[in-house]
Amino acid sequence: MIADFKYEPKSAAEFYAAYHVPCHAPANAAQNAALWVDEIETPLGPMVSLADEQSLFLLEFYNRKNMAQQIARLGRYHARPLKLGVSPVSRQIRRELSDYFSGNLKRFETPLAFAGTEFQTRVWQGLQAIPYGVSCSYGQLAADIGVPRAVRAVAGSNARNALAIIVPCHRVIGKSGKLTGYAGGTGRKEALLRLEGVI
Repeated sequence: MIADFKYEPKSAAEFYAAYHVPCHAPANAAQNAALWVDEIETPLGPMVSLADEQSLFLLEFYNRKNMAQQIARLGRYHARPLKLGVSPVSRQIRRELSDYFSGNLKRFETPLAFAGTEFQTRVWQGLQAIPYGVSCSYGQLAADIGVPRAVRAVAGSNARNALAIIVPCHRVIGKSGKLTGYAGGTGRKEALLRLEGVI
């Protein structure tokens, strides 16, 4: 059972109005295909996805901390215009999230496109390797990806993950077992870990 979580409801149209300028393609990239902005209702509040015909670029709760910075970073790495609508990838992640929250899916298959440095991408791939129903510390994650002394940098990259749930940064907790910060809110983090049987 997913715990109740209070959120500020928004719509895909409001998201588009707020963020389409920072991520809009410059004139010399006008030929780039659009990223489709879609809204997904979940038991923990509405999420927004950005996807094209091949990959998912962003999956976040609307009231995620530092959403503007996430969109700006996406714009730097992928100069793409945004449009309201759905793609086959948008539909796939909708179905997979529904199965996940129903307790019927433990591994996502939606193809992803990362927007980050080589190091950040390495961290995000390390997050994907954390199994369903398992948690680890930032130190463990750093060691697992071969940079045991870079705990702070790993934590910083973890915070910049733009693919909530599907790249499971919620599975990383403090060394003491405490639920540390989560951009979507610690209430959501606890609910996700409860759903997965971690706590």
